[in-house]
Amino acid sequence: MTEKKKSPYHHLFRVLHWVLALTMPLLIYTGIGLHSVARPDWSLINAYVSWFPGGQIMFWHLLGALCFVPAVLISSVIFLKRYQANSVWTWRWVANFLLVIGAVVSFITAFGLLYNTPNGLYQVSRFIHSVSGLAILPLAFLVHVVLALTIHIKVLPFVFFPFRHAKWSTLVWIPIIGVVTTLLLLQLPAKKTSGHFLNAEKVAAVGEGMPAVQALDWSEAKPLKTHLVNGVGFDKGVSKLELRAKYDETYLYVRAIWTDSTENTDYWPVKRTAEGWEYMQSSVADEQSMYEDKFAMIFPIEEDPLFNKFGCATSCHQSSDTERFPYGYKASKEPFDVWHWKSSRSGAVGFMDDKYWHTADMERKDVGRYGDGGQPGPYTKNITKDHTRPLYLPKDDSYVINKGGALLREGAVEYTEELAADIPVGTLIPGVVVSPFTGDRGDVHCISEFNEKGHTLWIRRKLNTGNKDDVVFVPGESVAFAASAFDHAAKRHAYHMTPYRLRLKK
Repeated sequence: MTEKKKSPYHHLFRVLHWVLALTMPLLIYTGIGLHSVARPDWSLINAYVSWFPGGQIMFWHLLGALCFVPAVLISSVIFLKRYQANSVWTWRWVANFLLVIGAVVSFITAFGLLYNTPNGLYQVSRFIHSVSGLAILPLAFLVHVVLALTIHIKVLPFVFFPFRHAKWSTLVWIPIIGVVTTLLLLQLPAKKTSGHFLNAEKVAAVGEGMPAVQALDWSEAKPLKTHLVNGVGFDKGVSKLELRAKYDETYLYVRAIWTDSTENTDYWPVKRTAEGWEYMQSSVADEQSMYEDKFAMIFPIEEDPLFNKFGCATSCHQSSDTERFPYGYKASKEPFDVWHWKSSRSGAVGFMDDKYWHTADMERKDVGRYGDGGQPGPYTKNITKDHTRPLYLPKDDSYVINKGGALLREGAVEYTEELAADIPVGTLIPGVVVSPFTGDRGDVHCISEFNEKGHTLWIRRKLNTGNKDDVVFVPGESVAFAASAFDHAAKRHAYHMTPYRLRLKK
């Protein structure tokens, strides 16, 4: 029996060729998808295209990277050894060289995106990462594939056949390099790193009311600082976030400060015109103009290993098996406690909207988002179904709060043409009618301020509300969390990549 012809390619390289051939298209595809939902002034594509991936694209991009990075690093070493033995430059070698350089550069710049880097370094890393991942690598990969399927098609069996003259002992490098790069990319030691904790010190009982929370000596609390990135409206998409926390026997207190150059309280107001009324809504799916500022914190109600590693990439933006959502929707197999400050809809009456995310119901408008206790929102849109006029008008200006962003329900009167006739042309009527939150939906109290540096939000919530839809804070233990900020944008918020933990120190 004749021996099979020996492959000129290293066995380790032949095995990794399968990994590279599968992960490269995945990374390019999901990379395009990430750009399709990024802020328009940065995105290569200024609108979502239906055939781009929806939902968990960031999760799949990171997962692909975890397979791609060790494969390309090992293959690069093998490639360089072969290059030293045969340094004749051909189109094939040029394509291979660009693949190696592009992949290594993408790996290095990924640290500038995943870690809490300064704004300038983040911008540079993002630009280089995008050029490498969406230009250099796809072009080199395309040339490589074309050459492989034409001029070099006879060597394809030798490149991919993993059982011919195998040296299985060399494959030990795959898990070794894979573990190292996974630790680097996912920051698995984060639980042991103080910089990834928001530590809450215990204090004496705080007086009733939010002014007492605001008056606490917050300088004593150690801050957790991070950058929220890729958000519509913010300067270059970045907002600097600082969190501090304290607690007493009953309550947890959090102070959040994030940078924002302008205060926005509009929520689709209705403008009086000479001809009648104009609904100030520019987009239903992706409003970026006439919208309120928002801030959110989310907590897995139970420990979630995937969230601990990937954060919001896996647990917040999910896609349906049958429908594509360009900016994701909030649903998860595991329940999440959500505190959502909306400057007009909730902040105007001193609350964060206490909600939770869980299994999606495709027949619901909010899909996987639910109000605690099954309660409807204490705010309603102030517009008719055909968007031709407001439903309510204010009794007087004293009931219009938050710079005209909200109309208090107690001062809202049903629309009549007689009342409307007295309203001057150009007047903005709030697009939302609000009232104080009650029951389980009103567990998270807050007070806020805005100055030239940005927003400051003081938050108070019971350690244990007794509600199954809320996370329980236990002294001496920690819970994972993530935060995001919206600058007059309905969907495309600024976020951080690294999951953090809130720890109540005894």
